Amino acid sequence: MVSTTKNISNSLVELLKNHIMEDMIKQVTSKSKILLVDSYTHDIIFSIFTRNELANENIELIYKIDRKDSFPEYDAIYFVTPSETTIQYIINDFNKKNMYASANIFFTNIIDDSLISKLKIISNSIEILKELYIDFFVFESRVFTVRSPESFQKIYSLKYQDSTLDDISDKVMSLLATLGDYPDIRYYDPEGKNNTIASKFAYKLQEKLDKLAEIDNEFPKKTPYKRTNMIIVDRSYDLVGPLLHDFYYQGMANDISDIENGVIYRYTMSNGTNKQEKLNENEEFWNDIRHMYISDAMEYIKEKVDECTKVFSNEDDTVNMNKLKLQMYEVPKQLVIKDKASMHQKLIEECMNYYTDSKEINRDVATIEQDLADERVNSNKYLEQIESMVQDRNLNMREKMQLIMLFVLCSKSISRETISNLCSNSGIDEQKIYDLLDIEKQNNNISEEDDIITIKNTEFKDYLNEKRKKLSKNQRDEIADLSRYITPIRILLKALINEKMKDKFFKHTNLSIANELNNEHKKPKAHKILYDDVSLQLYKPTWARRTDDKNIYDLRTYGSRIIIFILGGMTYAEMREVYEAVKEYNRDIIIGSTSILTPKLLMDEIYMIKSDLKSRNTINLKKKLVRSYTYNKELPKIAKNYNKYKK
Repeated sequence: MVSTTKNISNSLVELLKNHIMEDMIKQVTSKSKILLVDSYTHDIIFSIFTRNELANENIELIYKIDRKDSFPEYDAIYFVTPSETTIQYIINDFNKKNMYASANIFFTNIIDDSLISKLKIISNSIEILKELYIDFFVFESRVFTVRSPESFQKIYSLKYQDSTLDDISDKVMSLLATLGDYPDIRYYDPEGKNNTIASKFAYKLQEKLDKLAEIDNEFPKKTPYKRTNMIIVDRSYDLVGPLLHDFYYQGMANDISDIENGVIYRYTMSNGTNKQEKLNENEEFWNDIRHMYISDAMEYIKEKVDECTKVFSNEDDTVNMNKLKLQMYEVPKQLVIKDKASMHQKLIEECMNYYTDSKEINRDVATIEQDLADERVNSNKYLEQIESMVQDRNLNMREKMQLIMLFVLCSKSISRETISNLCSNSGIDEQKIYDLLDIEKQNNNISEEDDIITIKNTEFKDYLNEKRKKLSKNQRDEIADLSRYITPIRILLKALINEKMKDKFFKHTNLSIANELNNEHKKPKAHKILYDDVSLQLYKPTWARRTDDKNIYDLRTYGSRIIIFILGGMTYAEMREVYEAVKEYNRDIIIGSTSILTPKLLMDEIYMIKSDLKSRNTINLKKKLVRSYTYNKELPKIAKNYNKYKK
């Protein structure tokens, strides 16, 4: 088994970095290069490269594509999304007067022939024209996104669903092309009706991969390993998880603090200086503690701060020149460590204060969340507590909405009047509860009779609950009390790795591929593999250069690579489950989604759902007037409260 987290870090990061370096940057051999990007590709580049790394490859300038400066002595590398706008910018740069020595154009994804034809006018200036299949973002070594947060609203809309799924499938196809993977795709279909959002997406993706394999002789990459398994679900497979507060450092920090794109943390030092830090796997402390429970992370950082303090204190009165020289050498290094540790201490304290402050989430709310999520409950059992909590002025609007939504989802049955009372007493827009139920109804049995809404477990939900009970037997310590909920991801990964994934819940898009996998020999025992040109070694791409390291383990030796893709957003808890599974099973596992969700972001998404963005359903899950007030009279109150909720 791989012994440390560092040994398994930077898989997707290094893969993408090498892809861009080898297939784009080094393709242009000039000593003077300028990199031109749009907003989208700018973020891709700087999510994995530093300016110094690019400068080392003779990229002296990096500009947005709409920049008008002329550098005729520089060869231009265009890394852009294929669109009318970017094509026109490139044409303008060379149509009348060459702004650069040459044009080397690299597109994130497949470009339409009509756009390529427009480039003929400057064909004499074009040295390279290439589709890179880089239409995704690497968030961490085992995590990618397609940065499409608005898709949460659109994938559940009949009006926008098809075009949205089509766009997302293009982006996921680009990831698989980069990996060289032609996977066995399985999609979430608990009722076996083959009409789930996951099934629609899966078949779109399968079709695009089939076409890619037809036109590209090098796809898929030749490999001695088993075919990759890909599991596709949409957010309706588990709406409870994203509503729960996360008490692990990474999840809690991103929900509570304003961390840009889950990476950039801006803060003010005690002297009033404003600073910002990147929270990524290159940051030593973050890599060590991001998956720690918040109190454990605090203890870890306190120890590091104390260690730094000891270096600066001179407890020994005797003067020892060698010791003094050593201390002088260590001081700059320790100052950096102390600054980093102090930054984390500040962020962790911000998280802890939010939890302990009676005006925000407290232990009672966190505990009842876990009680509700543990299994379907009788709503009457917790109704009195919930009513009291949502009327508490110390609980903010977002926490109230979050709690009501969780209560409704976890109830076996609940009346419209109860929902109406809870919402009116807390100032919450009642329609948002029904919008959430409409999404829940995608893959769950929801019925209504005499204004009583019943949420009945599907066979898949019963299967998950049964597995949870077995897994949670040993989770009875203090940490688990506020983190008892076991995500379906953990259960699905265990079933897939142990080859016990149920076909009736997860269908195959291509039965011939599925049969091919079923007929394979039993997986081989783990062994060392020499680095060669056709295999993805420990987090290096298939087309990477040779290395002198002959002792590299490839995790695919233990079994096929697994890719989980969640339409509608993934949680930090789900990401954490993947890292834990990699450690436990020594398997190559990747998780991706349209975006990363926190409870706060989920509330934003639900609140932005419009009335016309509704899915097909047989039950009209719309607000009914069961009280004497009218909806229009409540609107000013709702709008006013939403401003408080957004804070």
